[in-house]
Amino acid sequence: MKKQAKAFVAAITLFIMLPFMMTPASANSAQQKWRGSDATGAIIVDGDSPIVVEHENLTFDLSEFPIEYYPDEESFLAYAGKVSAEYTFYNPSDMTVTATLAFPFGTLPDYGYSYNETAITGRAVQINGQVIDANIRHTLMSGGQFNLAGDLPRLCDDYLRDDFFSPETTVTLYTWRINKNDPDGYPRAANIATDIESGYDGRYYYFKGQSGGHSQKQSNSFRICDWVDGKDVIELYVIGEPLDSLPKWTFYRDGGVENGEEISGSVSFIGQESITMLDLALSNYDEAKGISKIDWYNALYSEIKDQDIKYGDYPILSFYGHETQYNRGLMRWYQYEITLGPGERLVNKVTAPMYSSIDRSYTPPVYEYTYLLSPASTWKEFGELDITINTPYYLTESSLDGFEKTEGGYALSLDGLPDSELIFTLSTEDAPNRDNNDSKGPLILLILFVLLPIALVVEAVKQIVKAVKNLLEKIF
Repeated sequence: MKKQAKAFVAAITLFIMLPFMMTPASANSAQQKWRGSDATGAIIVDGDSPIVVEHENLTFDLSEFPIEYYPDEESFLAYAGKVSAEYTFYNPSDMTVTATLAFPFGTLPDYGYSYNETAITGRAVQINGQVIDANIRHTLMSGGQFNLAGDLPRLCDDYLRDDFFSPETTVTLYTWRINKNDPDGYPRAANIATDIESGYDGRYYYFKGQSGGHSQKQSNSFRICDWVDGKDVIELYVIGEPLDSLPKWTFYRDGGVENGEEISGSVSFIGQESITMLDLALSNYDEAKGISKIDWYNALYSEIKDQDIKYGDYPILSFYGHETQYNRGLMRWYQYEITLGPGERLVNKVTAPMYSSIDRSYTPPVYEYTYLLSPASTWKEFGELDITINTPYYLTESSLDGFEKTEGGYALSLDGLPDSELIFTLSTEDAPNRDNNDSKGPLILLILFVLLPIALVVEAVKQIVKAVKNLLEKIF
């Protein structure tokens, strides 16, 4: 019960916080890796790169607000909001330095469309005014929120791996057919389930389509389940050593999959197939999305590592993002190289779309933009920073003080990197009012103080009834 209650509380908390977490972001270019060469030939240089940022012009062009619903992909891609970061780099050393840069420009907003990245226009990477080739890379954000220390290492040119999980790790796919000609048929809420024993036995289990699970304390196992309705075939992936014997599948009346709620039903074993972890990762790979196979696999690997074995002592994995093709959970990056000779300067400009969150609890609505300045801390030195917001709207709030009103919007000049990220809000009026009939507050109160306690009480009563029933069975 504790595990179910914790899962329920976590789901409710996520539901409550979701409207406040949907904040697409762009960020400064971070130095991913570098190499240097001198008169003796190519060398790999340890320590800090000598390249410094003498100046950055950060320009936001926000002539329109995004809308909550776009009728088609074309209209979404036509959104004009963008940000440009223009850096003046200087190499004070006596060697030629080549650095690989990574510019994270956000996940898809919740009002966006999944599309092939090459379909986006109005974005470019330039060196001294000339457009250069830049790869668009993807990583699964660590912890669901961008963190440079956690996310930059995931931007890898090779497959990520550890002592167990690697592209070559053996995976065995077991498949069964659900017999739909059983005389009693199946109730609409019927579930099929099997029990996985606790403890690591050299295997991890992935039940494709898993809809739920429940710990079974009496047998020290975990019951994984899925709906029967609409399914003909079930698939169980075993990562690592193949099974010594096939699992037993049991049908239950509903998603509770509780003992005593079994119903008749049967499956027919189709067979087993030996594949690899890479095959599993690419089983629903869609090249048209514009995501590389390495990034696709590494996103799955990162999801596994983030789970830390999702069900505690039970070696069960759930690839929620993988099953939905990572439409919204991937951070997108520009990856490109710059080369500076001894004493050379160059100007590097990066342009990316700039999406906001939308808060309609205000009249008129408020649009919040987040730009992460912290990635620039990867440079040895950082000089002046000029920020310009070109917009016809009002700047209502900002995490940085000192913005001045200009003819075209707002401007701020700083002598170096600030301690905080840049977060600001725009609106069509200078003092938007929070609505008195804001529905979020009552909804959150309803969930926290009514629905959540009711759900926990119901679950507690079910467990008590179940315990009493088992006790009576033992007595009589």
